Amino acid sequence: MVLLDLTFPDCADLSALRALRAQAPGTDVIMVTAHAEDLDLVAEATRLGAFDYAPKPIRDDDIRIRTTRVQQMRDLARRSMRAVSQLARGSEIADIVGESPTIKWIVRQTCTLSGYDAPVLISGETGTGKELVARALHYSGPRRTKPFVAINCAALATGLAESELFGHERGSFTGAHHTRHGAFEEAEDGTLFLDEVGDMSLLAQASLLRALEQGEYRPIGGKLKETRARVVLASNQNFESLMAAGKFRRDLFYRINRMRLLVPPLRQRKDDIPLLARHFLAGLEAKIGRGVRTIASDVLHALRGYHWPGNVRELKNELERAYLRAEGQELDLLDFSPEVVCAAEIGDGDVLSDPKMLEGIHKLLEALTASGGRLSRAAQMLGVHRNTVRRWMQRYRLHKLKGPWHSSSV
Repeated sequence: MVLLDLTFPDCADLSALRALRAQAPGTDVIMVTAHAEDLDLVAEATRLGAFDYAPKPIRDDDIRIRTTRVQQMRDLARRSMRAVSQLARGSEIADIVGESPTIKWIVRQTCTLSGYDAPVLISGETGTGKELVARALHYSGPRRTKPFVAINCAALATGLAESELFGHERGSFTGAHHTRHGAFEEAEDGTLFLDEVGDMSLLAQASLLRALEQGEYRPIGGKLKETRARVVLASNQNFESLMAAGKFRRDLFYRINRMRLLVPPLRQRKDDIPLLARHFLAGLEAKIGRGVRTIASDVLHALRGYHWPGNVRELKNELERAYLRAEGQELDLLDFSPEVVCAAEIGDGDVLSDPKMLEGIHKLLEALTASGGRLSRAAQMLGVHRNTVRRWMQRYRLHKLKGPWHSSSV
């Protein structure tokens, strides 16, 4: 956003406004002028793309109101673009990235199940992308123009789960000062996504079962209401173990287990890792624009070798950290965490499970990078002998990796 004073040198003929709009068309310009009564000038500035104009003398509250208006218009435009984009492609299927047979099967099943109203249970480890599949089910089906409401059942406070899901009437319990609509009502005609449903209380499970079987629910202190929301559920837990421990109702499990999708962990589809990495990098570059556009081949090798306990979410976070560290146009190994760097050579070995060893590798990498690969300087920074640095490099197999120390033995 730019506040452009018409009395600034060379601005009287609007040349600065023309240059701004040409070089940075996404910038909003508010003209500041003592010639607000000059309608021709105002009209020309508007034609050139000025968002607004503020007459002199300038008042703080006037500028604050106009800049707030720009922010509100930007927010509205972003929401509109997201809605148009989702409707244009009809789904979020394109965001399920992968060429492995399992992922292709999930995409096909998602497209098929999106047209049904029956509940779908999505299973998989934490970070595998269960909510992404749930959103794809919603936005690729006939309900895509209706609300998608996501609730994390593990985060629901004890005793308040029913209020969050079904709502409550004013005065129905201590502290209920206002009537509240629950998630079922908010998702009316759309999709209600219940994540980590295995953590739901038994009392809430009973109410959920009634809503699924009868198509109705009762707000706390209120009357029965019908629901037309489609329910999609997800969990990273083993339901057989939960039921054996008496923590999950068997009748509810049999009700929600009719249509089930299992999202595999990332370690079981390593061929998809390069595709996912490039996908996340492209998204970061489109959002931030630092000029980082490629990933070095040894990085892709390391990413495939790492075991990814946090699955796709961990990969995405690792790519973002590396992207923000990168200094060139390509992501290299030194932009990544030490456990990922080591995976280039040692894969899922014991080194990766030792926190102290990982911390040592991280310090060694930092010293080698800061010293420009000069072993003597790195040894001085670490307070050890140069031969110790060389021995550590061989121990952790860092001498095989690309880095500034390749061309130096000083």
